[in-house]
Amino acid sequence: METMIREISLSDIRTSTVNIRRHDRDKDVRELAASIEAVGLLQPVVVRGDYGAPPYDLIVGQRRCLAHKLLGRRKIAAIFKDSQLSDLNAKIQSLTENALRVELNYADAAEATADLYDAFGRDIAAVCTATGMTAQTVRKYLDVKRRASPEILEMLSERKVTSQDVRRCLDAASDDIGRAREFLDTIAAEKLNKHEKDRVVAYGRAQPTTPVREIVEQAKQPHVEERVWVKLDPRLRQGLEKAVKAMALDAEAIAQRALEEWLAAQGFVQ
Repeated sequence: METMIREISLSDIRTSTVNIRRHDRDKDVRELAASIEAVGLLQPVVVRGDYGAPPYDLIVGQRRCLAHKLLGRRKIAAIFKDSQLSDLNAKIQSLTENALRVELNYADAAEATADLYDAFGRDIAAVCTATGMTAQTVRKYLDVKRRASPEILEMLSERKVTSQDVRRCLDAASDDIGRAREFLDTIAAEKLNKHEKDRVVAYGRAQPTTPVREIVEQAKQPHVEERVWVKLDPRLRQGLEKAVKAMALDAEAIAQRALEEWLAAQGFVQ
């Protein structure tokens, strides 16, 4: 069946489980409604089904539907996708199209990416091909989804914490979920800057039994950093570049971790 656009009743649309936007559905809806009232609907919603045989599954366009309802409208323009479109392919479209519009909630994107990763036989390249995301982005989503607890994911979905802070605190706590949550609450309350947060990670990993509050207080102390410049041969430099892309970490973090592990293995640090 070819893709077609039709005017359909809002009451004939149901939110499908393949629509990945589960949070922030009401974000900026009033502004969107004002825009639609002024210039019209520029982009139809996307539904799955056979025209004339409602209900239709909404794949993309929850905010547009909400804006139409806010304006008191009963119909909306919709692009129809074949009713035989699989849930997997529908979820791919939902992830891809949502990611190009209003910022997609990180927890929603992480969950959808993990679903696709499993569906594609845990093949990151296949997820990249299907969605257009980079391997680094896919790995970041998978990392958070794999390591964070449902409670932390909920905090992320409500934008109480950032994805970067979640990963920092999981690192600082060596994936101890209770300790990671304590780190998250503490650094949020203390409003630490980036450098202080990075020190929390370093101190937390080096002092796994030290109370969180004490580690945070250490990180807040005035700190003089000494930079060491290391000349890498082409082989190591290329390996580091590959690691940066594969692990979604910056080069300094990878180098510091590798050096720390080597020094610990040799007995130079505890």
